[in-house]
Amino acid sequence: MMTERFNSSPRHERYDQAQQAPGSPAHGKFGTKHIGHLGDDPNRDANRMDEKRKEHIAYEYLCHLEEAKKWIESCVEEELPLTTELEQALRNGVILCKLGHYYAPEIIPYKKIYDLDESKYKVKGLHFKHTDNFNFWLNSLMHIGMPKIFYPITTDLYDRKNMPRVIYCIHALSLYLHKLGKAPLIEDLLGTATFTEEEISAMRKELDKYGIQMPHFGKIGGILANEITVDEAAVHAAILAINEVLDKDDPKETLAALLIPSAMLAKVERENSNRYHNSLCQSKRDKALRSEEQVTDVDESERDVYEFILTQGEIQDQINHVNTCVKREIAEAKFRQAVSNVNTAILSGDAGTLLNTLRDEEARLSEVNPDNIQWYVDVLSKAVRDMSEDGEGRELTRDEIQDILRIANEIAENTRLIEEAVLSVNSALEGGDPDKTLEALLDEHLDLAGVYQENNDYYQEGLLHKKREKEEALGEACLLTEDEIQNVILEMNKKAEYDRSTNRAIEKI
Repeated sequence: MMTERFNSSPRHERYDQAQQAPGSPAHGKFGTKHIGHLGDDPNRDANRMDEKRKEHIAYEYLCHLEEAKKWIESCVEEELPLTTELEQALRNGVILCKLGHYYAPEIIPYKKIYDLDESKYKVKGLHFKHTDNFNFWLNSLMHIGMPKIFYPITTDLYDRKNMPRVIYCIHALSLYLHKLGKAPLIEDLLGTATFTEEEISAMRKELDKYGIQMPHFGKIGGILANEITVDEAAVHAAILAINEVLDKDDPKETLAALLIPSAMLAKVERENSNRYHNSLCQSKRDKALRSEEQVTDVDESERDVYEFILTQGEIQDQINHVNTCVKREIAEAKFRQAVSNVNTAILSGDAGTLLNTLRDEEARLSEVNPDNIQWYVDVLSKAVRDMSEDGEGRELTRDEIQDILRIANEIAENTRLIEEAVLSVNSALEGGDPDKTLEALLDEHLDLAGVYQENNDYYQEGLLHKKREKEEALGEACLLTEDEIQNVILEMNKKAEYDRSTNRAIEKI
């Protein structure tokens, strides 16, 4: 039973639920990613399943990187590079030494860290002396009694042979230090952290290069439990105390009991005390009821006490369950507020404010292009007006906003292509080559009517004449618009037909 003392909820199990959350590999930061569905081809289906599995692993590892980044930042009180750049940033060992100084300053004083300001690294890159930093960090791990089973080796870091092993060690260190009361608990971001499809794809390629099996981050607690000797009697007494205090119906006392170090419980958050108390009380009542319903010939005095009360593992499971629920509720509240902020920004008509709210990650919107912001203002505002006129006094939903963004992006892209095509026509006119002008006029994005190859000389002459007239009237160089080009084409078609009819009449004479 006591081997559960370091356990947190298995993250691989939670991933099946988390992958349905926005921002996970099934959805991606940029909305749903259609991975495909099974068909009749076993080989194709197997490949798809393998692709999905690799994508899941890449996403989960990115979450572990983000968790490690935030935890180190909270320890060293310094902002680290982006999550996708963290592996590279760790290689010179400076960040690891700063972390070591946090929990073992006597082993790694700042003056001992090679290239502390990273000035040499920024100019010349890695130097063999940077490996000294890694060795200092290993010494700090040994100093605090960190089990060696988690230690990476120099080439894992310096040569980037196995960076997941380094991140795995950092996660184990965070839990170990938290148990010693020397560091904050690492945050669990699985299912809530968001990454772009490009970031997930890039990480997947990096993991393929390693050619290694990903460490089981979810088993760190169990491994620590096996490696570290604890006072089993003290743990047992702490668990009994928690069960006893549950009967007093006092969330504050329950929290105090959960925080007793000898209980060896992880991720106990003070702000969730009421939820812990209610969840644990219900779980204990349910277990006691099940035990009473069991028919047994064993005398009650001889039955194991843990048949009636919660074990350490069961208590930890409830803590993890509450934490997950609270985290999702917070994420959902932030999501709703972010979407509401977008609606408020639409009503304000301010392009800068709208862009900021659309780019807020909490809103879970994708494909936001700053270049198209005025289109977003116009199209979103129209959608709100239309709803108001239809008597729908409500805000746009996230999905409605996302659909409108896609429509606005398409309009903006089509407009850009049309503008480029119009520019090409004007440039071709200046080139003086009727064939090039005809080619520009036939661009599919212009959608011009009545463009005939046999009239290309007329188009060249008529359009260039129109352009010169316009420039003379405006007193500056200018471009013909799409409508002006269309009008000239129609005029030139009439002129060409008239000339051909006249020539035919003359020939008959």
